[in-house]
Amino acid sequence: MKKSFFFIFLLSFTVLVFLQSCKKDNNDQQTPAEYIATDASFAGFMSWSLDATNQGADPALGGAHAGNDSTVTRKVYFKNGQLLVNGSYPVGTIIVKHSDNPAQSVNEFTAMVKRGNNFNAAGGRRVPI
Repeated sequence: MKKSFFFIFLLSFTVLVFLQSCKKDNNDQQTPAEYIATDASFAGFMSWSLDATNQGADPALGGAHAGNDSTVTRKVYFKNGQLLVNGSYPVGTIIVKHSDNPAQSVNEFTAMVKRGNNFNAAGGRRVPI
């Protein structure tokens, strides 16, 4: 009786260990960590990689930037020269746009950070520099 009980216990334990070891790990669906920028995150941005210089009106901007007309030049700086990865920017990407015009009636800085962790972009805010 003791031998058969021990055998059944050992067999059950072995089956349980086998099934658990075959279970797929759920590490593939990890949510990227949230990146929270501080003032120091933007320090020295004019020495970052200048990735684009755009002149004139851009219909895609709408009211997001001041002076969206033919006189405005927008310089786009990426911290660490970050590039797209699989069609999107990774969490922690920091971009600063500087818009100005020759008349100096426009001199605006817009900073953006890809925060991650399901951050609600609609709740974002603009902070004057």
